[in-house]
Amino acid sequence: MPRRKLSNIEHLAEVNIACSARLAGKLDLGDLRTALGHAQRRHPALRALIRPENDVLYYEPDTAPEIPVRALQLPDDETYRREWEFELSTPFHHDFPQLRVAYVEGDCDCELLFTTSHRVCDGLSIFILVKDVLRFLARRVELSPQEEISARDIIGEYRPAWPWLTGIGVAMINTCLRLLPASRPAPRKKEYCAEWSAGREASASLRQQCKAAGVSVHAAFLVALDRALLAVLGARAPNWMTCPIDLRRGRFPVLKDDMLFYGGGNFTVRAGRWIEGDFWDSARRLTQEIRAQVEREVLAIPERLFLFERLRPLTCSQARWLVRASEALQSKRRVKGIGVSNLGNIEFTDTDCPLPVRDIRFSARSLNFGILGLIPYTVNGHMRFYWTSSENFINERELLALKQEFARTLESHIERKWAEAVPA
Repeated sequence: MPRRKLSNIEHLAEVNIACSARLAGKLDLGDLRTALGHAQRRHPALRALIRPENDVLYYEPDTAPEIPVRALQLPDDETYRREWEFELSTPFHHDFPQLRVAYVEGDCDCELLFTTSHRVCDGLSIFILVKDVLRFLARRVELSPQEEISARDIIGEYRPAWPWLTGIGVAMINTCLRLLPASRPAPRKKEYCAEWSAGREASASLRQQCKAAGVSVHAAFLVALDRALLAVLGARAPNWMTCPIDLRRGRFPVLKDDMLFYGGGNFTVRAGRWIEGDFWDSARRLTQEIRAQVEREVLAIPERLFLFERLRPLTCSQARWLVRASEALQSKRRVKGIGVSNLGNIEFTDTDCPLPVRDIRFSARSLNFGILGLIPYTVNGHMRFYWTSSENFINERELLALKQEFARTLESHIERKWAEAVPA
């Protein structure tokens, strides 16, 4: 496939995503590099480089060197936290693939820290990568290579009903994009994060109660979050809760469930509507609203991508200007919105890894835009929650208070208590 320009969304999605897998025992570095080579052969996104040319970024397929691995022996938890922070906050160099791995060896176990770019995969995709590597370590069998998927594959046969009208609209938008000024990078904002988890019993209890009440787990999360935001932030609570939609899961035939993919749509829930009345009644109403929104959004995605494909790509300096403009418009008195990306349940019990998997953790860091987000994910039935915020949204004290209030709200509606927070 010839090289292509990054879309405007890909230009702006300068986010690092990390996943750590703690294993009982130690790995041979040669075996690890062989497994990573298998993952790179399987997924086209890991074989591409992102190259700058005339202030525009391009994908160059099948040009990347092998995935880099750093081997570390860390003496204490503080040193480990610094390495974790280094991986999250370090941009990807244009001469290397969009995945790097740190192998951390302890006295009795080891940890694999995978870091990738949101430009080539979403949150679920990094779990797919980790599972591919662990499966290869167990079976030494090459999995079938994946085809490269682009927005055009999702667009399919869609064509606008009024092509001339779409053409006029695209021309007007492109004129505006050409007029965007350039800018230097904005100063890096301080980022805060928090992790906490439910025990397996509490996780199972919440799922059972959601099923009995006829609500989705995601709707229960959003209702609890809406109430926690109001309790902690008061009048500064966000207006919107925005949730991405995974286009896999059978929604588009060209996308397989084990593909790396970034892109798609979102649905948005008006905040402040779910704070009164019975918790489960609110969750039932929200479940119905979510289903209707997802159905509409999935139908609209080919049309939206058709439009995006015809927009003039931003230059790197124009993308930086948009970041600065967005932050300048951010109100100090009210947080405009929060992102909630539920990654669902990921099973690692089927990898047959020769070393037992002791723990899986997820984290993310925006390198340009300030963000406020909650990322729930479930590993082997154990619910985890990762919260991230830039200092221009809420401060660290508010973040911790929000974490506690969210957990308290959920705990008050399930039979089992939440576990203590996962150590940062």
